[in-house]
Amino acid sequence: GFVVSPNLTTSYNTWATSKAKAGSVTKASASSPGRSRLDSKVLDLEMDRSLQRLAACRVTAEAASQVVAILADAGSRLQRCSCQKTAAPAGCLKQEEDAVAAAAQSFLDACGGLGAMLIGMASAISQNIMQPMETFQRHAGADHNRKADRLEELRLKELSCSNAITESLQKRDRARMGLQTAMRDQEKTERKAGEKKKGLARFTRSDGEKEIAAAEHKVQKAASAQTASIEELAVRTEEANEARVLREKASKDASLLLSCMDFVRGRLLARCLRSCAVAWAEAAQELRRSEDQMQKQASKLRSLRLQGELPELPGWALEVLQVKKRPVCLADLDANVDVTDEELPESPFTAPSPSLKSPLSSGPALADLLSERGLKPRRGSAPAMFTAWPSQEPSSPFE
Repeated sequence: GFVVSPNLTTSYNTWATSKAKAGSVTKASASSPGRSRLDSKVLDLEMDRSLQRLAACRVTAEAASQVVAILADAGSRLQRCSCQKTAAPAGCLKQEEDAVAAAAQSFLDACGGLGAMLIGMASAISQNIMQPMETFQRHAGADHNRKADRLEELRLKELSCSNAITESLQKRDRARMGLQTAMRDQEKTERKAGEKKKGLARFTRSDGEKEIAAAEHKVQKAASAQTASIEELAVRTEEANEARVLREKASKDASLLLSCMDFVRGRLLARCLRSCAVAWAEAAQELRRSEDQMQKQASKLRSLRLQGELPELPGWALEVLQVKKRPVCLADLDANVDVTDEELPESPFTAPSPSLKSPLSSGPALADLLSERGLKPRRGSAPAMFTAWPSQEPSSPFE
């Protein structure tokens, strides 16, 4: 009789048991509220969230790059402008008082320091925000693509192995049915040969043996086909088990990618912001030092002017000094000049408050000034903003 190899039977039984357990676990995880992290749909959602994290980092890096370019350009223009104008006090103010020359020089030095501060802030943003984010996005993106490609490859391989197992099972079932049919035919042939041997004298032994031998050969051929199908099924089962183990390992690696990216990005942003905060603090100190220098120069000029007499001031001088009435003495002039923040004119870079009227929004002097510079006032909600004529390019304040 035909005997199936016990090793092949054990291998197939092991695969069938593991497949049944996997099916029960999958059904349980699908029915439970908290789905397994290795579930295909959950894993795909995590990979999509990883892509969103990478996109956010890319946007942050691009914004930092634009800020760096703007700050560096503005800083270089300020430094170039201040350096070109630095020779003016030395040349034009040689015959002037030292206090006036020092005050003008302090303003130019403050502009140069502001340019250096902007360049320093651009360098800090580049080193502490832009470059780390670009490095994170590049390496994390490469790792994401590598793991996603590997996971997809193993999924396809596992699906191919599963299809191969299904095909092998069908082939084994057909071989088993063929063997059963051959064995039934053999039994019928042997029974028929025995009946003919008893009932017919002309039936020879050789004729019966030929039919029985043909039936046995058919059984052996069917048994060989079944053995080959079982061996093929065992090989396909082993390949499927290996593919499943590799796919589960790749799924675990992919599921850990999101948490790893969140952790690294959070720590990286914290470190970047601390470094930028230090650069901001240094810039604030530099601005404070420039403010102190300009305040000292202003105090020196005012103290020198208090020692003399008040000259006769024409009308344009009163307008330039922004005094409301003609002063009698220097003390009255200083009292008229010292205005509060509420009395200061509005900035030309911001829209005016609804309760205030911008001094730049009307007046014949404004129209003459704008026509000389090729500008026109912007009408609407922000009369303090200016735009260039359509046929001209707006000039930069740094050129």
